[in-house]
Amino acid sequence: MKNKSSFILVLFVLFTAFALSSTAENKPKFIENKGQFPKQVEYKLRLANADIFFEKDQLVFNFYNPELVHTHDEVDDTHSDLAGHAYNVRFEGSNPNVDVDFRGEAYPERINYIRKNLNVSGVGSSTELYYDELYEGIDLHYYGVEGRFKYDVILASHADPSVMKMTYEGQDALKLKNGNLIVTNTFNQVVERIPLAYQVINGKKTQVACEYRLHGKTVSFDFPEGYDQTKELIIDPELIFSSYTGSESNNFGFTATYDEDGALYGGGIVFGGDYPETPGAYTDVFSGVVDMAISKFEPNGTFLEYSTYIGGESCDAPHSMIVNSQGQLVILGSTSSTTFPTSANAYDTDFNGGTAVNYTSNGTNFQNGSDIVVVILSADGSSLIGSTYLGGSLNDGLNENTTLSYNYGDIFRGEVIVDPQDNIYIASSTVSSDFPVSTGAIDQTLGGTQDACLAKFNPDVSVLEWCTYVGGSAADAGYSMKLNVAGDVYLAGGTSSQDLTVDAGALFGAFQGGSADGFLYRFSNDGTTLINSTYIGTSSYDQTYFVEVDDHDDVYTYGQSAGNYPVTSGTYSNNNGKQFIQKLTPDLSASIYSTVFGSGSSAVNISPTAFLVDICERVFVSGWGGGTNNSWNSATGNTAGLPVTSDGEQQTTDGSDFYFMVLEADATALLYGSYFGGNGIQEHVDGGTSRFNDNGVIHQAACAGCGGSDLFPTQPGVVSQVNGNSCNLGVVKLDLEISAVQVEIAGSGTEQGCVPFAVQFESDLVNATEFLWYFGDGDTSSLPNPGHIYVQPGVYEVMLIGTDTAFCTGEVFTDTAFVTVTVSLLTDAAEAGTGDHLCPDESAILGETEIAGFTYEWTPTTGLSNPSAAQPTATPEEDTQYFLTITNPDNCQDTDSVLVTVFGVSAFPDTTICTNDSIQVTAVGGATYSWLPVDGVSNPSSPNPYITAGYANVYTVTASDGTCEDTANVVLQAIPAPTALFDVEISQSCQGDSVKFINLTDGADQYTWNIGGMIETSEYEPVILFEPGEGPIVSLTAINSNGECADSVTVDFSNGWFSEDSVLFRYPNIITPNGDGINDCFKPEFEGDLDECYTLKVFNRWGRLLYDSEKHGGNCWDGTQRTDDPVYEGTYYFIANVRGEDKAGYLTVIY
Repeated sequence: MKNKSSFILVLFVLFTAFALSSTAENKPKFIENKGQFPKQVEYKLRLANADIFFEKDQLVFNFYNPELVHTHDEVDDTHSDLAGHAYNVRFEGSNPNVDVDFRGEAYPERINYIRKNLNVSGVGSSTELYYDELYEGIDLHYYGVEGRFKYDVILASHADPSVMKMTYEGQDALKLKNGNLIVTNTFNQVVERIPLAYQVINGKKTQVACEYRLHGKTVSFDFPEGYDQTKELIIDPELIFSSYTGSESNNFGFTATYDEDGALYGGGIVFGGDYPETPGAYTDVFSGVVDMAISKFEPNGTFLEYSTYIGGESCDAPHSMIVNSQGQLVILGSTSSTTFPTSANAYDTDFNGGTAVNYTSNGTNFQNGSDIVVVILSADGSSLIGSTYLGGSLNDGLNENTTLSYNYGDIFRGEVIVDPQDNIYIASSTVSSDFPVSTGAIDQTLGGTQDACLAKFNPDVSVLEWCTYVGGSAADAGYSMKLNVAGDVYLAGGTSSQDLTVDAGALFGAFQGGSADGFLYRFSNDGTTLINSTYIGTSSYDQTYFVEVDDHDDVYTYGQSAGNYPVTSGTYSNNNGKQFIQKLTPDLSASIYSTVFGSGSSAVNISPTAFLVDICERVFVSGWGGGTNNSWNSATGNTAGLPVTSDGEQQTTDGSDFYFMVLEADATALLYGSYFGGNGIQEHVDGGTSRFNDNGVIHQAACAGCGGSDLFPTQPGVVSQVNGNSCNLGVVKLDLEISAVQVEIAGSGTEQGCVPFAVQFESDLVNATEFLWYFGDGDTSSLPNPGHIYVQPGVYEVMLIGTDTAFCTGEVFTDTAFVTVTVSLLTDAAEAGTGDHLCPDESAILGETEIAGFTYEWTPTTGLSNPSAAQPTATPEEDTQYFLTITNPDNCQDTDSVLVTVFGVSAFPDTTICTNDSIQVTAVGGATYSWLPVDGVSNPSSPNPYITAGYANVYTVTASDGTCEDTANVVLQAIPAPTALFDVEISQSCQGDSVKFINLTDGADQYTWNIGGMIETSEYEPVILFEPGEGPIVSLTAINSNGECADSVTVDFSNGWFSEDSVLFRYPNIITPNGDGINDCFKPEFEGDLDECYTLKVFNRWGRLLYDSEKHGGNCWDGTQRTDDPVYEGTYYFIANVRGEDKAGYLTVIY
């Protein structure tokens, strides 16, 4: 849903008790449409006695008459249509492209629909449904809370609620009364109470006035005092169905079975109407809406693995189920559908007709008459393995005789079994005189008003191996069958015929009297020979409902008797019991024992539903009784007073419960007795068989919780623990914990692996005091869960033998389990190929032809079209070694590798150099080379030329090996180099001349000066002193900002820099100190201001010091002596010291 400020309209629709056998926590189940519904339907919700179809622009409510479903009254053989009523709620002006989608919790089971010309599997379902943007800014949200079906109308802030208008069509009446909206249909009134609206402001609820507005048939919401449209507004009306509440469609329990993994299968009938074409009341509500509903529960009952609906346009019901060796569910049923789905190669693909019959007791209307159907469902429940009709022109598969249908649900008796080859055997009933009996059948004609019938099919029901009537001149019904070790077929049933074909030496050679007797027949497996037969009964009503055969081929039957059935001395019995157990010799000629159990009343207590004789010859029985049976036949009793044991699951009864019992071998003692059911509810079965497995675990179907009770016993964690007002398929799996020795190997079947193959075996042991493993390679183990390593390839049959030395009556019994271990050795199977040399962008095919059943894995996956293919296409960009690992079905592996080389050239280095610098580059991989551009390249055809930077940034080399060409690039980034340049500036001082180096460099910010090899500095413009003499060699090195490029300049100053005349001194040789201001004083003459840089001494010819500038001051001699008297004309001697250097000479004084 969009994240938006919202206003929510909540309608509490009290469709409580959702599909208790298949819906967790009483939540609705919205089922998506994948083609099983009309195309305009998006989703469907099944409720008790109603369906809701969700379309983009409307809802279609389809109600059924609740009073005409599951009344439990006696059968009405006249045809009576069941009524319904549909009305629509259309969203006027809504968005035609509204998105309708699942939300909430998805249900784990797969839902399958199998119809004629329609097979839809894997249908999803969820607990919530959303209409996104039904109107602009308005969503709808459908869900359930505590069994109530609800919906919210959610408005974004500023959305306009007035645009939402709902028009009702097809109802009997629509009105407002005291603010409530009342919708009246044929069966009830739907009251939509005045809505409560509120807003949450500052964390507190603030009530907002809200009411319905009705204009003709159109309903909208009105807010007479307005509301804050910037805040979320919640409208909370309530909608109540006045006559009933309910859940997903009624689902009545008929039959149950199991598989070798412990899964439980429940079969029943489910009611769901066709899509109503027009709104309003109508008839024939159940035409085509009673289907077989098959549910598979995982072994612990925590979730449904699948639910499959099978049927045609009319009524379809399952009677008996069994799982064959392939894990496929085989179903025996009846149908009134001319469009029941059949397999293409079925024995009979056409409905054969019959006479309409309507069983108002459970809502099954066989309006076209009935045929037998046999269905084989795939292991996942999604498709048909086989399906066929079997019947004549009248009704088949139904026990229509009112005498023989003594108990409620007896109409839907019959049984299906399979042999080790998965051939299918069925026992049922027919009133068709043209039933397809086989040529040479033991009984080829209908003997009376109804006969039992017996048939054998091949495993996919494409061939009817044989078929026969079984009966006399009155009414007969077939209920149960079993095979002995030789494959002979035993049939049990009921009869009112006094002329059955019975052996002269039979236990009961004639009809015993009363309204009905039971019978047992023994046929050869090919159906051509009646080997033995006998009546079973007393002078009162009797019927045999089940037959069992033990390992010694002794025969057992379980039935009802209103008379005084004989009791063998030493057996456990209840005085005047009206349920009997009879054990006979294989030829049915003698009684080994017989006994009765019951409350001691004059009426039968329970209707038999399951029967088992285990390997210890202990007898297991199941049945139900009470109110539902008594309402069908007042001559029946209830479950009160049946024997229970202290370890029984349930010690008490309300009179209408299931009952489970176990007798010791030879019926010498009661081992177990228990009730099972809720208090105050009438548990029952609507027909069909349930089963014990070989360990005595009952798998019982029930029609549970009728009347809206949650009291049917359940366990925490199962699919559902709640119920509502409808009847639903309940299933019971109860371990009576009375088991024979049994051993199983976990995961039995096959184990596969490779040498060396380590297997960890796990056993499942029941009552085994000793056990021994044989690993098939000569080794054994007495550990319960041993490990074993197979070091040689081969196929090994592993056997586990369990022994109970204290089993049953002291005999030693064993059980054996097997598992096949296949150990493989895989060598030289992987072929990666011979390799290839590719030009760039070329491809090679790797590997060899695929081996069926093997898997392939290539690594690395780079450049491969499909790394899981046997022969992938390889387009690598560089030399690549590919490794292949193949795995066979035994999980053995072999490896191989192949090298694919790819011609390619590489060039290097990519670098940065200074403009006008050169670098040597190298190309490898080819035989010939060509560089472009050629500017700056020393040799364009060389693999390693020098390139001068500054011409181009990218140089491309094309290389060839004579077959392939490839190119590579070298990137040279040129950085401008600095230009080193300087000048000098000389300055004079007393100490000597100095020179300043004027830096004229461009493009640098680092400098190194080397002056005469003695001075090195990084100053920008250094200054040095010099002395007279030869000048130095001066070098300047300049470096750019990133330190990568440099330039230098060197100047040799050895000529002309430090010469003696670097500062030119001149010494006059005549002075005339006559005071005229011209040449009056003697001193050295020079350029510059160096007066402080010299000393002067003057001497006469006799060496007398006349003047000393350091003593007399000044720096010029004016021709005076120390007495300041002028000297005489003549020649004088001077000594001058200039910047440390002495200069001497002669000076003439003239006046």
